[in-house]
Amino acid sequence: MLEEAKELDLNVSAISNQALEVAVKERKRERWMAENRAGIEALNSFVAEVGLFSDDENFRVI
Repeated sequence: MLEEAKELDLNVSAISNQALEVAVKERKRERWMAENRAGIEALNSFVAEVGLFSDDENFRVI
């Protein structure tokens, strides 16, 4: 595969760097989600129970 890429004048280094960048971003996102899952679920439960402040007609943010 590497030889074929070179024959096609592909910049293997740049392509590898781009693929690594995508993989690193995805792994960081996965880790962040795992580390913050409990907090996200707690906030979702709170909102489901009491609603959002912006849903209150007296709050009038906008």
